[in-house]
Amino acid sequence: SVGTHPQTMENLPLMAFLCNIITPEEYTRPSALMHWINCITFETTSRQERSGEIPQDGWKDPQTFLFTRKGPVQDHALLLCSVLLGAKKDAFICKGTVWVHDEDAENEGRTKKLARLVEHVWVLTREQGDWVTFWEPSTRELYHLKDRWKKLANKKKHKKVAADGEEDEQEGSGEEEDGAAVVIHEEWDNEIPDMALGTDDIEALPTVGRMPKPKTRVAPKKVNPRDKMKQDMLRQREKNKMAPRTQNPNLLQEGETLVDWLPYDSIDVVFNSQNLWSNRQNHHPACITFNFDEEPEEEGGERLWDPLIQPLKTEEDKKTYHWMPINMEVVIDPALKFDSIERRQQEMVAEMEENMRLSRGKRGMDTYFDKSEKLLSQLDAFLRILEQMRKLDIDMCPWFNEAGYSYENWKPGERYLMKLRCGSEKKEDVLNQRYNKLGCAFGSSTRYAQYIKETEDMWRKLAQQAENYANSGGFEGAVLRGKTLTGFPAHFCTSDKEEVRSYLMGMSEYQRMMENLAEGTVFTIHCRMFAMLGGVQSLWIYIAMQEPHNS
Repeated sequence: SVGTHPQTMENLPLMAFLCNIITPEEYTRPSALMHWINCITFETTSRQERSGEIPQDGWKDPQTFLFTRKGPVQDHALLLCSVLLGAKKDAFICKGTVWVHDEDAENEGRTKKLARLVEHVWVLTREQGDWVTFWEPSTRELYHLKDRWKKLANKKKHKKVAADGEEDEQEGSGEEEDGAAVVIHEEWDNEIPDMALGTDDIEALPTVGRMPKPKTRVAPKKVNPRDKMKQDMLRQREKNKMAPRTQNPNLLQEGETLVDWLPYDSIDVVFNSQNLWSNRQNHHPACITFNFDEEPEEEGGERLWDPLIQPLKTEEDKKTYHWMPINMEVVIDPALKFDSIERRQQEMVAEMEENMRLSRGKRGMDTYFDKSEKLLSQLDAFLRILEQMRKLDIDMCPWFNEAGYSYENWKPGERYLMKLRCGSEKKEDVLNQRYNKLGCAFGSSTRYAQYIKETEDMWRKLAQQAENYANSGGFEGAVLRGKTLTGFPAHFCTSDKEEVRSYLMGMSEYQRMMENLAEGTVFTIHCRMFAMLGGVQSLWIYIAMQEPHNS
């Protein structure tokens, strides 16, 4: 619940790292906002990667993050939540755990456990219609959960007769939400109220003589029962598809409220700019509700979300627990100009061509490039389609939503677009892109009505562009005679040439091209940068290879 100030190194509550950031209207659209956040470079410290825990000094405020334009996932989440707060959204930061692939275990030859739990941060918003949405900054995914919170009704005041006959006003719930009247139970003067006795109360009752105790089996001295139970619970937790228990069984109704496609394993704390709450419910985020201000049902009972800062009653408490955001006003740089983008594109292409030439030269192979204007224009049109598709929400795709419009009835452009998005031509892979099976939270919100309509129109327009592109032959008309073109596009969240080169060298597709020995093979490298707010770029690189038919 505490972070370190990036300049003064002072300990501050995590709530101080958030602020309200107002951005242009384009960057308040959920899909476009997620694309912008995802294009900022992800960079995690070696200490956080090694331990799997977020250090106290691992949090950076949005202004520092925008200046450096790189940081871990928690900095991306803080910026995303601040923009949502500036758009007057009910947004919160979630801190929990996820399973990740353990590269160290794989390198050491361990096969039993190739995954480990690490701390992770994402954003939560509470929407109209009792929906809750998880915003995942690392993958641009939006997960919608139905019936996960209730907006508290305004408390009404009613009069209660005091013992001395006077009337005191106290806050109460008044009538129930369904309109039922409040039942008042009257008690006689000498009546003893009913009480429920538990097991501990019964055992504490006085007894006559010596009561026999049940026989118990003594555990082995070398085994600690508490440790054994903990290990058994962890093993069972890894086998379960989702959390084993929930206080609200209504959240596990298949086809209505059950959500089994979340990537998260647990949720520990949630905070916004006002307070921080710790989770006292089930560890899995799909099996709990998010009513942070809900009082316990029984007096003295435990709250489902325990607040860090209790309600402040006196002025002294308000001064003691007062904090200010690290930055009240965040300055965001404008997008790069066209001349700067063109220069960076040329430098990136020259760097990648030189890297390929040197790498193949070490193997004794010559490298030739095809830079024909016709081929480059086709590649540029293809990358524009991919960039536009990253800005669109799959939950708003019209041919997924239209009733009676099955996969067999899809138009060629719609199939081509979905094939590009999932990277597969299989029907199951194409249809599984729509993972929010219970619907979308934005459909029940009036503020997103225009957004839904515009997104559906953009999907249809993009599908028509893709169909026209496919009907024109795509790359076929620009390929050299007697050769076959193969290649792949790659998107990068960084524009640093050194980092892009290292990423490419680690890709198996790129390595296969580098090792091609066929004579007469020519290569093409095309780069396309799209400028965005804050000096951020969305970088696409297409690596193409033309080899003779007989090879």
